[in-house]
Amino acid sequence: MLRNPILKGYQRYNYINDDKHLTWKDLKLQPFNPDYKILEEEDFDRVQEIIDSRSNKNNKQEINTPTKSKLLLSGIVKCGYCGGNLSVDHSITTNKRKDGTIQKSKVMRYVCKRARHLGNREDHACLQFGAKKYEKEAEIVVKDFISKANKEDFVEVLDKFQKENVVQKDSHLAKLKKEIQGDYQELSAIKGLIIKVELGQSKLSFDTVESMLLEQEIKIAEKGKLIESLERETQKEKTKMNEYQEVLEEFDGWLEKYDEAELDTKKMMLSRVIRKISFKKDEIDLELVLPIGNTTPPEDQNRVGMTEDKAKITDLAVHNIPNSHRHRRPGLADRLRDFDECNEACQRRSVDGACGQEHRRKPVLRLLRPTAAPRRRTHRFR
Repeated sequence: MLRNPILKGYQRYNYINDDKHLTWKDLKLQPFNPDYKILEEEDFDRVQEIIDSRSNKNNKQEINTPTKSKLLLSGIVKCGYCGGNLSVDHSITTNKRKDGTIQKSKVMRYVCKRARHLGNREDHACLQFGAKKYEKEAEIVVKDFISKANKEDFVEVLDKFQKENVVQKDSHLAKLKKEIQGDYQELSAIKGLIIKVELGQSKLSFDTVESMLLEQEIKIAEKGKLIESLERETQKEKTKMNEYQEVLEEFDGWLEKYDEAELDTKKMMLSRVIRKISFKKDEIDLELVLPIGNTTPPEDQNRVGMTEDKAKITDLAVHNIPNSHRHRRPGLADRLRDFDECNEACQRRSVDGACGQEHRRKPVLRLLRPTAAPRRRTHRFR
């Protein structure tokens, strides 16, 4: 029922073949009838995207669709190793207390069932992720993002996105549709020439006119494919635009609303601000919809201490992660070393020994905070 375009005012036909099966690619629509319309066209298209995103054939869709599970990120989070959707699973643990009573508790987790059932476990350092641990860290990262977000920057990005993506593509699409109407008129004129040739009213040969007809049909077919492709791209850009506008409407007081919200409301709020999120072993890779303003701390706050002992810091594999950096909060400090003897690359983002030389000078530990924070961060657990 939700697939039926009559919901947006278009009655379908030619959608059942000889075997009485639906043939969506051959679907044809009658002209728009406002009496049939129940949903706005944008809402109908959004529903189709959500249905497609839940299909097993579209595990890598970018649309975030929360499910009915009681876990915060169900339907949104993906496996960081294979890109498949993570499923919800649980186990019951039984503990016997000193007084002899037995206590049962349910442990919830996210599981990559693709790795578990398809036998590609060797590619996964971790198959399951504790819900309590990962959800807590994900909330911290999202809140940290939003607390540093600048609404004026967001509005500026929104306007720029609309001009460069939606408006330009709509204009190009309208131009192509106008051109293809002219091409159809030329096609009709060429078909008229065929009749004149057969009646001897034209000096052109039949082969010449037939060649012109074939070229024009190919031209129209190619332009039609281009229009279909551009329409899909434009719809995706409009969907993103709607996501931006939804986030902008909720921007003021987002943190307070989130803290006071029920679970289902929290899931919807997160699904609107999170573009992508994936789990790996002790690591969360996160990309948000909204941009982040300048979050550079003052110079006197950037320096967190000096030590003569060999510093113990977590391994930072940031070289292969484009446009991302490590999330930091008190107690989970990811730090860089700044050595006089180290080369330029190691001065930026290396850990001890990454450049092949042993550092013996007294290091200055610095927070890993770029001058303009991107929307994407990879947070690694300590």
